Amino acid sequence: MSILHIPENKHLTLSSQGETVYLQRPHIDRLLEKALDAPVVAIIAGAGYGKTRAVYSHVHNNRRYKHIIWIPLSERDNIGELFWENYTAAVSVHFKETSANLDAIGFPSTERQFDLYFRIPMRDIIRGEKYIFVFDDIHLIRDKKVLGFIERSITSPFPNITSVLIGRSDPRINLMQFEAKGLIKKISQEALQFSKEELTEYFRLQDITLSGEMTETLYRHTQGWIFALSLAARAFKTGPGGAGIALQTMRCNIFKLIESEVVSGISPALRKFLIKLSLLEQHPADLLRLLDGGLVNELDAAGSLIHLDSHTNTYMIHTLLMEYFSSLRDELSSEEKKAALDLAARWHLGHNQKTIAIRYFEKAGDYQGIINSLYSGVSMVMPEPLARMILDILNRAPPQIFTALPLLHILRAWVYICLQMLDHAEAESREVIAILQNLAKFNDQAAGGRNYLAGLSRGNPEGSAGNADPFLIILKALAYARLILGFIGFIRCAVTKDYDFVEEFKYSARYAARCAFPIKSAVSVQSLCVYLCRVSSPEKGEIERFIQAVERMVPYLSGILDGCGSGMEDLSWGELAYFRGDLALAEEFILKAIKKAKQKDQYEIESRAFFYLLRVYLNRGEYEKIRAIRGQIAVEIEKAGFVNQRIYFDITSGWFYAQIGQPVRMATWLKNEFEESELNSIVYGLELLVKAKYHYAIREYPATLAALKSGDERYGPGAYVMGKIEITVLEAACYYKMGKKEACFACLEEAWALAEPNGFIMPFIEMNRDMRSMAMAAEEWGKTAIPKKDLERMRLLASAYTKRLSNVAKNYFPAGEKEPGEDACSLSRRELEVLQSLFQGLTGEEIAQEMRLSINTIKSIIKRIYYKLGALNRSDAIRIAMGLGLFKK
Repeated sequence: MSILHIPENKHLTLSSQGETVYLQRPHIDRLLEKALDAPVVAIIAGAGYGKTRAVYSHVHNNRRYKHIIWIPLSERDNIGELFWENYTAAVSVHFKETSANLDAIGFPSTERQFDLYFRIPMRDIIRGEKYIFVFDDIHLIRDKKVLGFIERSITSPFPNITSVLIGRSDPRINLMQFEAKGLIKKISQEALQFSKEELTEYFRLQDITLSGEMTETLYRHTQGWIFALSLAARAFKTGPGGAGIALQTMRCNIFKLIESEVVSGISPALRKFLIKLSLLEQHPADLLRLLDGGLVNELDAAGSLIHLDSHTNTYMIHTLLMEYFSSLRDELSSEEKKAALDLAARWHLGHNQKTIAIRYFEKAGDYQGIINSLYSGVSMVMPEPLARMILDILNRAPPQIFTALPLLHILRAWVYICLQMLDHAEAESREVIAILQNLAKFNDQAAGGRNYLAGLSRGNPEGSAGNADPFLIILKALAYARLILGFIGFIRCAVTKDYDFVEEFKYSARYAARCAFPIKSAVSVQSLCVYLCRVSSPEKGEIERFIQAVERMVPYLSGILDGCGSGMEDLSWGELAYFRGDLALAEEFILKAIKKAKQKDQYEIESRAFFYLLRVYLNRGEYEKIRAIRGQIAVEIEKAGFVNQRIYFDITSGWFYAQIGQPVRMATWLKNEFEESELNSIVYGLELLVKAKYHYAIREYPATLAALKSGDERYGPGAYVMGKIEITVLEAACYYKMGKKEACFACLEEAWALAEPNGFIMPFIEMNRDMRSMAMAAEEWGKTAIPKKDLERMRLLASAYTKRLSNVAKNYFPAGEKEPGEDACSLSRRELEVLQSLFQGLTGEEIAQEMRLSINTIKSIIKRIYYKLGALNRSDAIRIAMGLGLFKK
């Protein structure tokens, strides 16, 4: 029986039966020691050359490397969400809090998310201690977004972090940029393979004497391939004519070698256990113990093709071994396969790894498990990649499963909404309603009704012990179907002006009330559109009709989903009042919305309300209230259930900075050229306006126009009358700055025509001094259709707003402070030193000790840094400083 042991300063080769064989390879130690001084190490060699074992042995037996984050990669990691679960699980071994923060932001696939990722607190990084991030089997990664994340993450600003890329072929990332800067060390297959001398010594350690001719023959056939030599050594020791058998089987098939030299020595029970493990994509030790705890201790019988990574508590199983046992899955009954997959799915679900759990549930045919995985949580948002994965799973499902589990229809309809396929969502919902509505009133004597309900009981949708009430199941499905139709109508009403969608929410509430249980846990995140007032028409009174419909809808929605939507109606009235310039009325409604949203944890409604309150106070020039509001927003983003908190913080901060002439302080992702968001365009779009404002603030007028035109025509800002006005006014300003006055006046007239029926004035006022100039120029031009009194009003109100804006900018930041970016933001040498230490994760006490200053002095310096940068906290200061390029490389 072979065992796993890693002695100090030795590399473990593959084990032989009954014993473990070690071979000192000091040149590999020296090679890795030197390579790991570089920021990036690429180790590229074929399967079985000991890449993983060499790195694992070296880093785990060298006291220099105190923190090793090992990320084992597989085909599943080509899905960003699955990769992220894997990555954060590896980080959690050492840094649980950092892992939780990473998990909260989700897989970074855009500039916005990368900015959030790089802003995660780095307090766990200790200067002077070496950190190793290992991406094992990177050759399996093909997904561009995952590769993009790896490529960007290996360019860490910390000199004590080294990223190791292990693979069978060059990773699909651009390593030339690292080579050109001398930042990468490469270790090739030739460097890892055994020399003839090592081959001879390896066999000698196992009491096998090779002739010179046999050494040459083995080396010629194996080319120093460690895996093949290990199997050949087994063959030499176990049978007559061992050398001949070894050579013949190596020429034939590696699988045959595994079967004769590994599998033949294990018990039937372990054989079946390993076949079960081939069903799984990962092998956490805790999960394996649940599968069959007694057999876990026997895994060493398979030799060092299997070893336990004690740092991640995960069994690492050689790919070739798993491929072999995958070919034997027919030896398992379908019940055994299902039981193993179902257990693995529930284990991963219990560890908040939903994506891989859903994949296992599908393989097990447990579609109720998929339902349970997704009908829980605080968010109604489903990222597009996950939505597409769920849709593929549902489309592959057997048709009869939808009969037993009608909630699968509902799930598919919701996925369609998340993918903006509203026609499909409506058809799916109406189909299930047609099937179930009559059954809800069914005659108990009807054989068809009895048979259908019996099928529902067997489907057991509530996960109970076989006693689920099928009548309640029908009511629940009907409640969901009506709810989805209500949301579809709510989305479409911007164009249709049909507000009968409220009736669908009413029907849903009635069905839900009869279910005798809530149809879902509390929903804290109901992602909002760009505007609360989802109205496209500029017709007078249309917005009021919409808000009145929202007022009727919210009580039903809140009752169905435990408070969801609370405060939406008041915030809608507040938004309308704000656009009309009635700041007192807007503030009144906004404060009501905040109170209601707080009571029901409606984070996004509360955050949007704070955004409008910020704009109200900016209009009044009340900079102290602005500071207080931004402080409250900073508190809100720390709430665990608010999944988009940092996005909202960046957007509201970005809008504020653009307005007061400090665009350099905006989050990095908002400064880039417009990119297509990976998030649902029904949900997001406010970011587009803020990005456009950034380009306008830095006088990139063509880029501003391009950003404004890039929004989704159906659900972006331009789909709603408020957005059309804001976009068109900003376009007018761009044309004015570009010297195209007639185009400017045409846009200004268009915006005025859209705004006049509802008395909207604020989009014009918020263009401040540029609106003043445009109004004066239009008045002098004399050919505009805009009445002179309206131009005069725009000019006067914009002038007054400009003065208040200037007062806020002057008082919000220190007097005499230079424009950010000039003279390093006016930070002193000592302030820069403290900022650098904050970036490196040092605490205030550690900084004080290092700089030989009192902790109170350090606290004062940190407060000055925050003040000068306009930052609210440490992470905000680091983000702003990174954008300004203040950190040393």
